[in-house]
Amino acid sequence: MSDTTYTPAPDGYDGAYTARLWALLPELYRSSDSQVLGQTGPLQELVARLGAQVAVVRRSIDRLWEDQSVESCDDWALPYIAALLATNLVDGLDARGQRLDIANTIDYRRRKGTLGLLEQLAADITGWEAKAAEMAGRLSRTRHLLDPALGWPPTSADPTGAAELQRASGLVGTLTRTPRGGVADLRSAAGAMATGTPFDEYYHRADVRTPRGTTGWYGIRKLAVFVWRAASIGVIEATPVAVGNCPGHFCLDPTGRQIELWAPRKRSSSSYGENWVSPDALVVPGPISNVLWDAVAAAGQPEPSSADSAYPVPGATFYGDGQALAVNYVDPTTLVDPGQVTVWPEVGRFLLAPSAGVSSAADIKVAYHYGLFYPVGAGPYDRRQPGVQLPITASPLVTVSAGPPGSPTALGDALSALDGQGTVEVTDGLTCTSLPALGAPGAGISAICIRASRSLPANRAVVRMPQGSGEWVIYGAEKDQAPASLRLEGLLFSGGDIVLQGNFSDVIVSCCTLDPGSAGDLLNPPQAFASAVDGTVLAPVHLFVEGTVERLVIERSITGSIRTSSGGVIGSLSVDGSIIQGLASQVPGGPAVPGPTSFTAEGLYDGAGLLGLLSGPGPKSPLVAFLSAQLATLVAGSDPTTSDLLQLLNNLVGGPLVYDANLFAGVALSRFAQAQVTAPPPTGEALAALNYLLLTEAFPVALADAAIACTTGTATLTQSTIMGDCYLHRLYASNCVLSGWVVAQDTQDGCTRFSAVTDGSALPRPYECAVVPYGEPLFVSTRFGEASYAQISDSADDLVTGPPGPILPSVLTGAETGSEMGAFCAALAPVKARSLLVKYAEYAPVGIIPFPVPVPGPDPDGERQRALPWPST
Repeated sequence: MSDTTYTPAPDGYDGAYTARLWALLPELYRSSDSQVLGQTGPLQELVARLGAQVAVVRRSIDRLWEDQSVESCDDWALPYIAALLATNLVDGLDARGQRLDIANTIDYRRRKGTLGLLEQLAADITGWEAKAAEMAGRLSRTRHLLDPALGWPPTSADPTGAAELQRASGLVGTLTRTPRGGVADLRSAAGAMATGTPFDEYYHRADVRTPRGTTGWYGIRKLAVFVWRAASIGVIEATPVAVGNCPGHFCLDPTGRQIELWAPRKRSSSSYGENWVSPDALVVPGPISNVLWDAVAAAGQPEPSSADSAYPVPGATFYGDGQALAVNYVDPTTLVDPGQVTVWPEVGRFLLAPSAGVSSAADIKVAYHYGLFYPVGAGPYDRRQPGVQLPITASPLVTVSAGPPGSPTALGDALSALDGQGTVEVTDGLTCTSLPALGAPGAGISAICIRASRSLPANRAVVRMPQGSGEWVIYGAEKDQAPASLRLEGLLFSGGDIVLQGNFSDVIVSCCTLDPGSAGDLLNPPQAFASAVDGTVLAPVHLFVEGTVERLVIERSITGSIRTSSGGVIGSLSVDGSIIQGLASQVPGGPAVPGPTSFTAEGLYDGAGLLGLLSGPGPKSPLVAFLSAQLATLVAGSDPTTSDLLQLLNNLVGGPLVYDANLFAGVALSRFAQAQVTAPPPTGEALAALNYLLLTEAFPVALADAAIACTTGTATLTQSTIMGDCYLHRLYASNCVLSGWVVAQDTQDGCTRFSAVTDGSALPRPYECAVVPYGEPLFVSTRFGEASYAQISDSADDLVTGPPGPILPSVLTGAETGSEMGAFCAALAPVKARSLLVKYAEYAPVGIIPFPVPVPGPDPDGERQRALPWPST
């Protein structure tokens, strides 16, 4: 069930030429090469290496004709063809971008300096959608006699088409009718909201500063290239969630979150050249505002009633295949009348009219688009990777429909029917509401795979357990049996924890989303987790390992915390291209208190393990011995329980300062905790919060709200974002963002390279790492479901600290490939931006200063994250 690297079919050249060279040698040398019959000797090994090189030459000769064309040549020939054309080839691009660049060189040069070419360059070189805007044309100025005359909007029908001609010529704004260079017309709400965006119809004073963030845009020589770097991901079919206490209202997201609705990307390679038209707001992949939605919906009416209805998408509709939203009945599968649907795209909700006859969310299915900076987690995107073959999973293969016309329990029924081995493939994206335990104690699984359909168009398998349904337990093999294997692929799981018991050889979580939860409000009322539209608490999904897992692989996934419990062991943890978030299970005790002031059952992640450590036999550390004596006194000779342990912990939290240098001698405390214990101890709730923090850092596996709590085995993190604290035994991290405290017990082994780390973390051998203070806003958003979730803020480099020197490592460009650190490293956004500027230096008009502007706009000060609830300490 492991991934296999793709290799081309053998051509036999290596063996053939090795045999021919070997036959040319005298028999004397061949016979004396090896004393063992049939075993290769050193001379034959040397001849085999020579034969392999001859095979390479033969393959090159066979491909000489193909290597003369850029469409069919090998990648190594691209720079040579580029040199023949004298094109400025960008080294940082992949083979696709370089091949497009060379193939279109002549076409590029014929249209050099035009806005259409600059937008096409962005699409060909980076794969992004773009809109080029000459900022000289957005400067306010006084009109003169050479300007064409502009009349007032006609009060009746305009048979001459003068108004449409003025709009098409750019003499007046499409929405606002603001004259070119003139005073802004504020009567259009849609036009006013477009200020400072690519579709701005207003005019501005000159700004001579260097373009940076939202400043320095407007000038005669400046050319803004607005680029949409995020992906608009289309959900083919999903089950909406009914909004509580609002009959007829539904939420599009199957987890019950109110997310932004995005427009799909509609431009293709045929949209450039002779067919080029500057894109409007519904062609580019971006969020849709309520005002824009209403304006476009009104554009299809025969007689528009306001200026907002005049939008350049005549007859536009959002209902149908490939559009922003489609609402269908499940049975029969007919499209709902658009007149029966009222949509609020900014919160991802819609209202069905009573005449639609819908009684529950299970009666309908929806299709929509949502935004994410780069495809990761469970999503309806192509999960294939170049050069990597999707693994062959266990048989038999059973295909099911998770929802109607099947059943919301069809997936669980198919899993129950398997005899511990097989693959269940979900063919739709509707919501499953029930999953049985896989296996049983003493009769665990042997090889199980649960995956979304691999056929295109892709979908995701959605499981939303009802609130209070408990854990989803998966039993592996017993100690005397062969270890089991488990693979989850393309699964969106929400509503409970996943618990692994027994022995596993491999557990692979690929392109999945184990709901990381959403932080709640701290004040009105104070709550640790937010709630969905139907009242379900959006608590995180924890992946608990209570057995033995030799290899746990998390690849291109979004998960809640990963933890060991009840003596569980993870031999090796591999996290690649993923986001792991650990949320706090409690809110702070007060406005001026840095953390919780008491333990609860929800925050006792491994009470049985901690209880066994305190009450079990054997030598104990000073702190464990102290707590063991306190626990023995509390229970007075009887067997302690988890409730007794919880009472002991809260007694310690509410008492005097628990810190003592001798007791905490072997505990790696965070920089914040060290500063608190060395200063005069606080009092009241602040003292309780400090005691709480000291105990969680002393016993992180059992008590800490961590993203990863696994103090056994080796953790290998590659191109991943960890939002929360990490407690590990041995660590190898590369191109990662570790935004919380990281404590590696074995700092003599392992390494941390090209990563963003928190100041004061206990890390092994850091190399080219960017150090940032704890708690600073590295991300635009830390709320799962938002389009900017886990995206590094444009101001992240301003937070990097270090010794005085000329250059500090960069979070935005400090990865090994020159890309940003973290889970979106593979997107190569900084590399693509630099490559685009290199090409613009060749094709932009002389004297023009092009600068890319990411859309949605930058968040230079991190205001959005600072407004979010308090994170875990």
